[in-house]
Amino acid sequence: MPRPPVTFATARLAARPPRPEDAPAVLASYAGDPDVTRHLLWPPYERHEPLAAFFAERAAQWEKGDNHIAWLLMFKGTATPIGSIAVTFEPTGSAMFGYLIAKNFWGRGLATEALQYLVDWSLAQKEIFRSWAY
Repeated sequence: MPRPPVTFATARLAARPPRPEDAPAVLASYAGDPDVTRHLLWPPYERHEPLAAFFAERAAQWEKGDNHIAWLLMFKGTATPIGSIAVTFEPTGSAMFGYLIAKNFWGRGLATEALQYLVDWSLAQKEIFRSWAY
């Protein structure tokens, strides 16, 4: 399994792994919004504590080099998360991406911008021959 970049930047965005202390800001930005989470496997969060526990799991996955890697997205020069993007590497040689953006930032091409960076990165890896998103 390839090792993705821990951080990355695009023209407008910076990305880094989530940390448990990000939970209150992420809850306020998008994780508690039923419109943003409508098509996800998890319901909107109502409290930041379970989200902090989830972020702690994500941090452990980064440490282990697990096959599900997530980043928080924020505008360059800011520390406020506006979304998230993740990749799962499948044994078939593919990279599956999922993403979400806070509703007040929809329609600006931000998810596309982050996804384009990661798709380009993934397809440059010899172990990956297919990238797709949901």
